[in-house]
Amino acid sequence: MSETFKFYIPSEMKYLERVCDLIARVLESLPATDSIKDRLILAANEAVTNSLIHGNRNDPSKTIALIFKMNESCVEIEVEDQGEGFVPQPLKLEDSAKSLHTSGRGIPLMKACVDEVKFQRISPQGMRVKLIKKICP
Repeated sequence: MSETFKFYIPSEMKYLERVCDLIARVLESLPATDSIKDRLILAANEAVTNSLIHGNRNDPSKTIALIFKMNESCVEIEVEDQGEGFVPQPLKLEDSAKSLHTSGRGIPLMKACVDEVKFQRISPQGMRVKLIKKICP
């Protein structure tokens, strides 16, 4: 059985807490451990935060799409913004030490939580982050 859910979220910080609750609710029925669900929530929340701050630049006239595609063995969460997009760069060890007090930890955090993170520029303007996590061996 496969399920798909799609939500649109306003680009305003006040909705971030609700986004975490929404993600947790969608993942409730998932046949996965609490640890896997927690990692998915953390990665998806980070992707939404990055889209809000870096993609849509906190512009309340823009939205963020949150798309869940789930089946018995895998979860895909896509986060789409309406920003300029970017080219992901590998984070160097010396850069990560500098970024402890600033931004820059989001992508490594997402990669640590899921099996695969993909970035895709979307038309006419925006970026898609796809988080993929296998939930059954």
